[in-house]
Amino acid sequence: MFIGRELTRRGDFRRAEASFREALSIGREIGDRWLTGCALGDSAALAEKQGDGASAQTFREESKAIFSELWGGVERAQAMLRSWDSLRTAEDLP
Repeated sequence: MFIGRELTRRGDFRRAEASFREALSIGREIGDRWLTGCALGDSAALAEKQGDGASAQTFREESKAIFSELWGGVERAQAMLRSWDSLRTAEDLP
């Protein structure tokens, strides 16, 4: 996933998407909810950058549901995801 984030930062969206898709597939295959949620969140951010709001929303909702389950509630999950989005945005700064 970190490779996918770096590829996104560099604007190589095609390879970033492939990286996130692979992480998502692995996460689901091995039952790793954290990896699955992170891959979905990264896919949402990438879709947003590409102007695909519908896909971004779908990925974000599934990620939010997973993290809500892991972190014990929707409010806490939303707060954590907002913090994560802030960090991801800060990574894009020069």
